[in-house]
Amino acid sequence: MQAEAGLLWDASTRPLQPTTQYSRYNQTAKIPLSEEAHSKLLLDALAADQPLIIRPKSANTDGSLLLMVGQFDFEGKHLVELFVSNTSSDDQQLSSTFSSLLGVINGAVKDLPSFAPEDAAAQSPSLQITQVATSDYLNTLHSSIDRSSACSNVANETRRLLDCDRVSVVLRHRGRFRIFSISGQPSVNRRSNTTKLLEKLANRLLKTGQGFWYPNEQDVPTQISEVLDKYLSLSATRSLVVEPIYEKIEEIITDPESFERKRNLVIGGIIYEHCHELWERKQVEPALNFTTLHSGNAIRNAKKHHSLFMYPVLNFLGKSRVVTATRMLPKTLMVCASILIAAFVLTLWQVDFYVSADGILVPERIQPVFSKVDGDVSRLLVQHGTSVKRDDKLLLLTNREHEIRAKDLKSKIRSAQQRLEMIQDQMFEQRSDDNRSVQENIEALKSQIKNFKEQEVILNEIGESMAVTSPLDGQIISWDLEPRLKGRAIQRGQELLEVAAIDGKWKLEIELPVNRYCHLARELEDTPQPKVSFLLAADTSKRHYGKIVEVEKTASLNSSNEQFIRLKADLDASDLHIEQARTGVTTKIYCGRTSLGYFWLHDIGEFFQKNVMFYFK
Repeated sequence: MQAEAGLLWDASTRPLQPTTQYSRYNQTAKIPLSEEAHSKLLLDALAADQPLIIRPKSANTDGSLLLMVGQFDFEGKHLVELFVSNTSSDDQQLSSTFSSLLGVINGAVKDLPSFAPEDAAAQSPSLQITQVATSDYLNTLHSSIDRSSACSNVANETRRLLDCDRVSVVLRHRGRFRIFSISGQPSVNRRSNTTKLLEKLANRLLKTGQGFWYPNEQDVPTQISEVLDKYLSLSATRSLVVEPIYEKIEEIITDPESFERKRNLVIGGIIYEHCHELWERKQVEPALNFTTLHSGNAIRNAKKHHSLFMYPVLNFLGKSRVVTATRMLPKTLMVCASILIAAFVLTLWQVDFYVSADGILVPERIQPVFSKVDGDVSRLLVQHGTSVKRDDKLLLLTNREHEIRAKDLKSKIRSAQQRLEMIQDQMFEQRSDDNRSVQENIEALKSQIKNFKEQEVILNEIGESMAVTSPLDGQIISWDLEPRLKGRAIQRGQELLEVAAIDGKWKLEIELPVNRYCHLARELEDTPQPKVSFLLAADTSKRHYGKIVEVEKTASLNSSNEQFIRLKADLDASDLHIEQARTGVTTKIYCGRTSLGYFWLHDIGEFFQKNVMFYFK
């Protein structure tokens, strides 16, 4: 037929398996159909009486091929698929020529001799295993107890002994079965679709704890057949065997119903694959049982060795002979001596122990100024940096409601006084029997006038509070007073500004994290006033000192939702010149003496005690 390429399909299996392929230029022919359409075409060819011929959509397309499919019988149904160059011949002529060719093939295969089971047994792979090959196989198989080497030896040597196409070793790893070695490959490509499907198939088969043979005369469960069909369609495998490897040798367990057998877990498996012919189970099974038995022993020994405590570290140290070599011995001794010296220094060298914290410097006399009444700021009498004396007016407030109430009260007092004077004048003109009632009215008016004057005193006090005064001698340290206060409505109790005596003594306020307070608490038992040193954020060139004089009894939360304890310290420096209140400082609180190792590593020890040892005590 002068075909560019061709394939021979075995139609006795599902899915169909290619048995032989041919290409004129040793290149794989591109099938101009999807996988699903191609499979449907093969099934249609099996059901048809005549060969099928598929032409490309465009007859003049360069390089396009005709697809011809026909069937013949030889120990079962077979299909011939040819890729023929596009010619001008019509389909009827090509079909007639192809049908004649298939008739010749059917006549020729009838005269071929059929192989009896005895002849196949004579060529069985199990009978080709010689004593020398078995000895070499066992010697190589048990030559190493390293897990990687053992898996590689099992895969490669078993493939060589059985003369099969591929052997894969699967081991249980973190609850799943993973391929650890494939024959003929230095490493496992886990991105390969074939590897992914084979691992998925192994996970479903090995969980059953039983061996699996393909082709299988029995019905395969749907969960397995779905993955099996996908894998077989992707690979060229015609025979596949999966044998499990148990944690313990089953032959040693005599009672099949014992708890020991039920708890005999599958730790791995061996996957045998053959691509060129179908294995006869009775012929190949003895050889596969032999290789599975010895491969399982090698893998079990390697797994036990790999499960030793700290095996990776011990294995690395065992393989590393550099440190013990003669030429490296002086350097090794120097390193060991350096480690010992460093350990002695870290243990015996005593240093000052301190904890670090952030703080601020504030004047000892600092007073916030609050509003005593509600009102509006009508006049601002000071600015930032203004020096003031005690009781100096700082700003003036106005309250319209207060002014109305004061005027109304004065009007009521004036009216009551006028009525009192009028009644007193009338008392002399009236008769004597009415003097008693007039006297009662006079007393009521006097009581009312007295009450009004008491209210007037209170209103006058409120009016005096409209002028906010300084509580001490000092300087205004609040910033941007005019845009922040002038013309604004002020509520009672609202902070207006701050006055501080910056020429007097200053104090240090420290925010110590709660997790570092334990060191200070131990020092406070021996020293009532621990020393503290600090550096100004504005001037780090000079260190200043002080003493802790007060420790807050309760913990507080900062803006980062972290707990801290406030400390107050008196300053020793007489040459400390500070112009900005609340300037930031970095402090060190001295908490006695300790070893250099504890000073450097105490944070690690505290973390270990908090997050590890706490749960074991």
